[in-house]
Amino acid sequence: MATDHTCSMIEPDSSASGDTEHQTVESDYASIASTIPNYVYQNGRRYHSHRMDQYVCDPSPFIFASCTSDSVSESYLVAGLTRILDIGTGTGIIAVGETFPSAEVIGTDLSPTQSSWAPPNVQFLVDDALQDWVFPESSFDFIHIRTLGGNIPDWLSFMQKCYKYLKPGGQIEISECRPRFCCDDNSYPQECRTRHWMNEFERVTAQTGLEFDPFPQCAGRLQQAGFQDVEAVERVVPIGTWPKDKALKTRGRYFMAQLLGNALETYTLSLFTRTAGWTPDEVYTLLNGVAEERFHCWQEAMELNDTS
Repeated sequence: MATDHTCSMIEPDSSASGDTEHQTVESDYASIASTIPNYVYQNGRRYHSHRMDQYVCDPSPFIFASCTSDSVSESYLVAGLTRILDIGTGTGIIAVGETFPSAEVIGTDLSPTQSSWAPPNVQFLVDDALQDWVFPESSFDFIHIRTLGGNIPDWLSFMQKCYKYLKPGGQIEISECRPRFCCDDNSYPQECRTRHWMNEFERVTAQTGLEFDPFPQCAGRLQQAGFQDVEAVERVVPIGTWPKDKALKTRGRYFMAQLLGNALETYTLSLFTRTAGWTPDEVYTLLNGVAEERFHCWQEAMELNDTS
């Protein structure tokens, strides 16, 4: 497995200020978050109206590309691609369309949440990836899947479907941010609100029967689906600006802005109220406590790539 930073290499910045992080979270999130059309609301949050019983997470994703690499699929998209599919699409698809102007780039999602502008070779379709696809088999050079943990009931069947719709020699990329906090310097105590949230999240997601951390089994399932040469890339994503390394500091700044500005609430409110019987007030009390804490924590962002 390739990595861009190992755990032991994350040196804290002794001059970093937790107060500064608190002050910049709101402005950072406002500058990087998109405005998404609203459809169904529950507890004040937006959800896909289509198959709402199936998808327990809000459509707003982690800003994965900003936190992991400089561009979408930077190492794996090659010249000569003619047809690209992005499942659970985000704004990164626009950059792909600009990079490959001669390719047809298709992004699918459960609701039309994408930008109103896109290059002429990019199109967005409202489509449920769990149902029959509207495309011919063996028609894509590249299929990209990002942050669908908690939304796919049967990952093996889903990967088999992707394999069927790739051309011979086509590529697949699966990107997930693992839902757990890691720490190397004992700054993350056993008794804290963040760890309480993590323990409850693991307990509640287990009740759904869905995999919110599919990555440990992804490589084996890809091989079962027919893919042969699976390559895994692990990237460290700090939570906050505490690392001394400038690249990790920038990565952590954007990730914390998304995590505290939107994602933590997104992945908690629906799950805890609909699955575990929490009240919205109980959820927000816990989340407010989590937002006040600062530790030298990081998450793992994982990418799997293979050819059909």
